[in-house]
Formats: sequence, C-alpha cells, structure tokens
Amino acid sequence: MIALRHPPPTEADIFEWAEANPGYRFEYVNGEVTVSPTTGKSGVRQSELNQKLGAWAKANGYQSFGSSTLFHFGGLLVSPDEVLILAKRFDALSEEEQDETVRIVPDVAVEIVSRSQGHGKLRGGVVPKCKAMSEAGVGCVLMLDPYAATVDRVTLWGTPPPGFPTEWDDVLNA
Repeated sequence: MIALRHPPPTEADIFEWAEANPGYRFEYVNGEVTVSPTTGKSGVRQSELNQKLGAWAKANGYQSFGSSTLFHFGGLLVSPDEVLILAKRFDALSEEEQDETVRIVPDVAVEIVSRSQGHGKLRGGVVPKCKAMSEAGVGCVLMLDPYAATVDRVTLWGTPPPGFPTEWDDVLNA
C-alpha cells in the first residue's frame, strides 16, 4: 500500500485514477490517498469473503457490496473489501442514487489485510481506515489479517448484526 498526502480528492478523481490504473484501489482516509493493488491471494480471499457474506446478506435482509464499490460518508471515500447495508436502506435510494457512489454509512464493513499493507502488528493504513470507518458511524467494522498470529487475526470494532458469521478460517486460510 502507498499513502500520499493529497488535497481531498473528488469522486471524479478517484474514478479517473482507478480507470487509468486497473487492479488498484484508491481511497481517501484521514487526509491521505491510499493506493492498494489486488494480488492473487488477495483476490482469492476477497472472493471467499464475498461468497460467504453475500449468502448471509441475502438470507438476513442485507445488500452486499464488493470491493469495487466506492462509498462516500463521514469525509471518507473508501472501497472496503465487503460492505453490508440493510436492503431496505439501499432500496430507499432513488434509481439514480443507487447507480452512483454510495452515500450511506454501511451497517458492516470488512477489510482483509493484504501483504502490501503490512502484516501482524504493522498493518499499514488498515487499522486507521477501520477506526475511521467506525468513528464515521459504521455499526460493525471487521478486520481480517491472514498474516497475523492466531490471536490477532480477527479484530472487531462495534457490534455485529444478530446471527453474523463468527468463523473466518475459510477466508483467512484461502
């Protein structure tokens, strides 16, 4: 992960950078623009996460969003690895609003630490990003670190929804 000091980017800036640099995600958190590549292992883990939470979301009245979805809330422009929003909240948006950058504070946001973001206790900008999302009102932020010692692999900020999955080995070990 690379972090650059930059004036607050616009949504158009983020989309322009992403279009010019396929395979990279650009986000704005705590006054920094971050750039994260998606590697092979990261992609496999994200796919496992999307399958697991996508199925859970459908069964529990949530809409799931993958890592290519840009969210704008609380001064953040972020694309978490997975986001869940109560379906009725997303459905309340107009058709036009649903087809733009999502301007709803997520109910759940999940981040998977990648090798480029550091590992173990070093986790680069992932911990500050998770804390910023929690402070901006996300009800549950989950950080999964496949590179950490067993006890530090799962970190949670906030309260998960009832019945939310608690077993993450399938994602962490993918």
